[in-house]
Amino acid sequence: MCDGALGIAKTFWRWGMPDAAQLKQGWKEIRIAESLHPGTARERDYVAALSAFYFEPDKERENRVGDYSKAMERIYRRYSEDHEPQHSTRLR
Repeated sequence: MCDGALGIAKTFWRWGMPDAAQLKQGWKEIRIAESLHPGTARERDYVAALSAFYFEPDKERENRVGDYSKAMERIYRRYSEDHEPQHSTRLR
């Protein structure tokens, strides 16, 4: 399960935008999650959503939150019984 790496990555920006070191660590955690080969489409979708946020950790990207929110909106539409993406789509 890749939940541990995803959880670590999510904590870096729970209360604000992560700094450069946290972005790099978050991207590392995403790579770990990907290497664990998530077993379900839902898990792969969550990894992809966080990947959209942490992608290119060395670059200034103003649309990180927007990219993540769009990915979470797709998850919300695909897995309507899942409550987590409902909260994330409110980030925009």
